[in-house]
Amino acid sequence: MSAELPCGGIAAIREYRVLWSWGIESLDHCYSLYGRSGPCPRCPLRSGTPTEGGVEVNHPVGPREVLHFLPGLQLAVWPGPASPIDRLPRGVGTAVYSSGGAVKAWEGLHARRTGIEAGRAAGQQAGRLLDRLGSGRVRRQVEGTLRGEPHGGVLAGGKLASVLLPAAEGGFHHLLIDLAELGLAEPVYLLRPCFRHGGSASDPVSRLATVAESLGWSYDISPKAAEGFSTWMLPGVTDRLLTGLLRAAAGLCPSMWLSCSTIETGEELWPRALPGRYLALDLELQSSPDRWQSEALRGLSQRMEVMGGWMRADEGEGTLRVALPKGLPRPRASVGLAAFAGGEPGFGQVLEAAEEAGIAVRLAETAEELARLQPISDGLLLGAAGPMPGLPAAAAARMPFQPLLVAGGTVHSAPGPGEPEYRIPLPAGRSTLVSALRRITG
Repeated sequence: MSAELPCGGIAAIREYRVLWSWGIESLDHCYSLYGRSGPCPRCPLRSGTPTEGGVEVNHPVGPREVLHFLPGLQLAVWPGPASPIDRLPRGVGTAVYSSGGAVKAWEGLHARRTGIEAGRAAGQQAGRLLDRLGSGRVRRQVEGTLRGEPHGGVLAGGKLASVLLPAAEGGFHHLLIDLAELGLAEPVYLLRPCFRHGGSASDPVSRLATVAESLGWSYDISPKAAEGFSTWMLPGVTDRLLTGLLRAAAGLCPSMWLSCSTIETGEELWPRALPGRYLALDLELQSSPDRWQSEALRGLSQRMEVMGGWMRADEGEGTLRVALPKGLPRPRASVGLAAFAGGEPGFGQVLEAAEEAGIAVRLAETAEELARLQPISDGLLLGAAGPMPGLPAAAAARMPFQPLLVAGGTVHSAPGPGEPEYRIPLPAGRSTLVSALRRITG
């Protein structure tokens, strides 16, 4: 039996943003599939969700999906008949089990992680083979499902996602996804360790020159880019990010040449990017990316966004632009807190709690106004349901030392020690909100 896509489509989602998908059209947000420009009104992600389990979501128009909740991530599965595929993406595996637990198919990650090829696995009991994954949790999930127990997605070892889907004749498809291999293991708001919280900002232009030369790229750096552009990103993180970019682009840019300049953006790129100053790397695409190169570029785009930057490819003009945000200095004078609701339902109660606590807040009505207020603010209050899911990361990349409260959406985990970002679901009690506000102003 060949490898199969066990459903109509599947996507890994974090706060509405599609991080990775398979079998469906390329989407930036899950709600785009339904022709919407914002989150669906009854989406479970709007109002807090269980940390694990599966929830079926019905829509007035378009296909329903089942959301499998994992810590910090959701897997959205759209139903549909299983269909053969040429090959599995690296980091993904599928298997098919009979109603009695015998293996009928065993492909990709299943074979690689267990060391058992498909031919040897056929006919054996799934539970015995899954022991070789080193995770009793996945084996217990499969065995419980075969006994008729309710089944949802589980996350083993913090990175191995396991989901079971109904198959023919009472059997099951088993989907394994290694979040680490797909670059999905770390939530956006845990990436602040990639940035300096004190000291001096670093020069990314010199890092670019070093990385480009080591990989055989030629470059042209404008004088303005070479003067005074700095970032709070740690030098080693900058090196790894640029190395990943140039290696991914090498197959699409045979000339291996890039130009580097500084640009100023406004509302024209919102909600893809927060208005501000960026270091732009421009590459000339000399071939159209195939499906697998497109996935690599898409993954790179996601990594850029969680680091506060962005990437845009224009196949018509044959260009690829990657942008890193400029680091902002600590404020010398402050207007208090800056707030941006972003359409988050109930955000007004955050502002009311601030007023009750005597905390000065200036409300930004537009993204440009938020960008102007950030450098003179003691902290930021952001709505989680805004049109730019990566807004907290974009703000943190500019000023990683600036306290940040994200209100609404789902809280997946508590912030770590010294973590300046804090998240709270809405609605929330007044005392809870006041405590959160005082935390970021303290």
